[in-house]
This record gives sequence, C-alpha cells and structure tokens, in this order.
Amino acid sequence: AMQCETPIIITETNCMIEFGGNAALYVNTATANEIATKMQLIYKDEGLRTELIEKGIKQVLNYSLEKSANKFWNVIEKSANTN
Repeated sequence: AMQCETPIIITETNCMIEFGGNAALYVNTATANEIATKMQLIYKDEGLRTELIEKGIKQVLNYSLEKSANKFWNVIEKSANTN
C-alpha cells in the first residue's frame, strides 16, 4: 500500500511497528471501531494523510526483494561457516 502512496493502518505488534515506522497509524486491537476511527482520521485530516504518504514513500525504500534475499543469503553463509 505504501508503494501505491496509500496511508496504512496496521496492528501494533513489534514486527509491524518495525515495518511501518512513523509512516503508519496503529491499532491496539483489530476491532472495527478502532479501525474505523483511524480510517476517518486519514479521510478527514488532509495534512496527516499527506504526511503518512510522504513518510510511506521513504519507508518502503528500506525494503525490497533484493535486500531481503541478500540478508537471507548472508545468514546462510554465516551458518555454513560456523562449522
């Protein structure tokens, strides 16, 4: 969604916080009311929406299939060299 310049709302878990950084709105639980409130906030607050989009564009630069593959390969190489 961030690559498509869309603000995101995600659950407040460690891995999602690491992924979303300051480019997302977080919900403590997956309740419909909390999600709806965040959706209305993004809809009504143009400044916040623009800010989340801009931060999202920067945030996705930290992630790519190539970067993930390289990190995975490094882990494999380190594991093979520990014997």
